[in-house]
Amino acid sequence: MPETQYLKIPWKNSEVRTQSGLWEERRAFKWLRDQYQIRLIKHRYRSPFGEVDLVVARPDGRHLLIEVKSLSDRDYIQGRLSSSQKQRLQKIYTWYLENYAGTEFWLLMVQRDGKILVFEDFLS
Repeated sequence: MPETQYLKIPWKNSEVRTQSGLWEERRAFKWLRDQYQIRLIKHRYRSPFGEVDLVVARPDGRHLLIEVKSLSDRDYIQGRLSSSQKQRLQKIYTWYLENYAGTEFWLLMVQRDGKILVFEDFLS
């Protein structure tokens, strides 16, 4: 029986996705820094329940947990996060709130043209 060969599709390659994710996270951080004068606490913060892309502090010291997603079509916003992803993010947020009261959770959608859509208090 001949060996099955699989074609490597670039957009399914984890390295390509990681590079794209890093670009989006950097773009989001620079935008937040310029718009809100925030400072980075942790990039790709790991909790017992999973990872969130950015933890940042506002000038008043309050923390923001930021999840960054790419967005190629504005009509697709609602489906960009699966219900299991939302549940995981909710667990991370709840766990983080136990230590840092007043923390907010924002979702940032980075479009291909670099524009950013912000959903403040996304999990509230």
